[in-house]
Amino acid sequence: MKIKCVKTAIAVRYPVIDQRQGITMHSSVDLIRKGYRKMALVLCVIILSIQTPGVTQPVYDVNYGMLNFPDANKIHKKGVFGQTAGSKTLYTNVVTVNGQPIDCIISTLGISNGRFEYPTGFCPGTIPFDFRNVQNCPNPDTPLVTLSNNEDRFFTPTFFFENGGGSCRFKFEFILGGSYNNATDKGRAVILKHVMVNSYDIDGNVDCSTPNPGVNQFNDFSGFNAAARATPGTMIQYSYNSATGMTRFTSIANCNIRDIKDPRTRIRVEYEYLQELDVVVGMTGRGRAFFMFDFGEGPTWTPMYLGAPVVDLNTQTSGDGYNNTTTLCSTPESVSKGFSNINSVNNSINEIIMSIQTSEVLDGNAELISANYSDPTSHVKLGSPFTGTVNFTYGGIEYQCQKVELLGVRNLSFSKRNGTAMTEAQAELLLDALVYFNSVNSVGLRHFSLWLREDQVTSAYAFFDVYGGCILLSASGSDLEAKVNGKEVRLQWTPADPAKVSSWMLERSEAGGAWESVARGVAAPVEVSSLQLTDRPGRSGVFFYRVINTDVSGNKWMSPQRSVRLDFPMRPLHVYPNPVSGGSLTVISGQEAPFQLMDMSGRVIWEGGLKAGTNKIELGSLKSGMYLISSGMNRERVIINK
Repeated sequence: MKIKCVKTAIAVRYPVIDQRQGITMHSSVDLIRKGYRKMALVLCVIILSIQTPGVTQPVYDVNYGMLNFPDANKIHKKGVFGQTAGSKTLYTNVVTVNGQPIDCIISTLGISNGRFEYPTGFCPGTIPFDFRNVQNCPNPDTPLVTLSNNEDRFFTPTFFFENGGGSCRFKFEFILGGSYNNATDKGRAVILKHVMVNSYDIDGNVDCSTPNPGVNQFNDFSGFNAAARATPGTMIQYSYNSATGMTRFTSIANCNIRDIKDPRTRIRVEYEYLQELDVVVGMTGRGRAFFMFDFGEGPTWTPMYLGAPVVDLNTQTSGDGYNNTTTLCSTPESVSKGFSNINSVNNSINEIIMSIQTSEVLDGNAELISANYSDPTSHVKLGSPFTGTVNFTYGGIEYQCQKVELLGVRNLSFSKRNGTAMTEAQAELLLDALVYFNSVNSVGLRHFSLWLREDQVTSAYAFFDVYGGCILLSASGSDLEAKVNGKEVRLQWTPADPAKVSSWMLERSEAGGAWESVARGVAAPVEVSSLQLTDRPGRSGVFFYRVINTDVSGNKWMSPQRSVRLDFPMRPLHVYPNPVSGGSLTVISGQEAPFQLMDMSGRVIWEGGLKAGTNKIELGSLKSGMYLISSGMNRERVIINK
């Protein structure tokens, strides 16, 4: 495909990207949804040729429909009920698109100067990580306080913050249904198209009879394609928060507005493409704070919109184009691919921001981001302590990178040293120059989020994934093919020069985790031009394969990596009798699987492994009531009467 383009500045509707047949197209968006913006318009004459689409993550169009986070679909995978830093909570089937269930992992990245806490008068049977109203509560500890209009499908964390206020940071990651890996706490990432997120009840903390302007709630959102507040009458102002690198929406209401869906205390952010998002919730003073997130259209209102810049890290491939994935070997890896990765609103980019979770920096200061690898002054090291400013010059312009660590995330903010904004062209050149390098190169995934700030507004995330652990390539090469055949993976390895092969090792990695040996051999015959291998992982997931070759001199080289996806249907779980009236629970499982027995608050009472067939679990002194059993993707409620 050949493209000849001319750039000019005109007033146009806010752009939306619609990818069909590998062509990036620009069109106008609903007049109600987007306001006019003065932008750079690229006029292109396109000459089409046959193009093979690049390998990208699957994209599912939810068409601004509802995503659901009900209590019944919640599984606490790591941490204490989602309420401690590093906790992982899985919500199954938050949405189904064309028959494909999508799950969501909510990670609690960190909490400062506060704690999760029930609303006053809570009803037992729920937890403050995701609070739900309990209708007709039989035994409230005090007169029941309801959160008016709160729904079970909302994600509703409730807190108490101490003097001076505090905050909590969450990450939402969307994955293919059933792909969660308990060993890595990850799943196969997917991208959702056309998503709305409403945040309700961003208001003051105290009763309106005694207003207090010093106690206000806020949300920081990790970029968007557009954001809306109510018009007229909004009680929310927006600004840029340099500590998180996000746009902050803060209440200017002096007191608590009772109706959580009141349009004056509501914001809505919209995404053309969404793989994951971060949000920080908090309050500027002491007291209780409740937050309600509704993934969907929400009640009818009159929105007032903000536009946002757009960044695309991989303009060389068709598909979603927001992700650049690579494997680090011996040379620095570019953060972006292609050209024209940036589209501004007013030709004025204040910052390019990158972030990585602290836990993913495996090699300390051996890992770095740089605009010019040959110039050590431009090296931004990722190890601890992660503070300070790195000053460097690139393309005759003086830049700085501010390093900030907050709530388990490390942010790198690139900007001009003189405080002026970059033009779109300058920002593009800087982005194209950024590289990642790691001199130690331990095995593992480094997942960077990257976004832009234009004035007070930030773009939606783009992602740069780099896999570590690549063995240095020698002059010799090889090829590897991987294909799924039922429940197994058939691999064919073809060394470029079999005579040089002294030994080989086939390795497998699941969803970017650690590499493990699957098979190995020595003294391959010269006559053998290829080798057929079969692997049976025995579970669903996305698996990466590579062959490590060693020659007679001890030199090593690696085949290209190949990936496949295995989908095993989960067999049903049977529990009998239900209700249970005796002292034991009988569970029939179609396969070996992990098992948990939980109370309705999510507290794990018993866990272990199920064997294929009949399993008997002693209930001991367990009290009568309703419980939840979980095994893989199978969940059932069981009533125990003793």
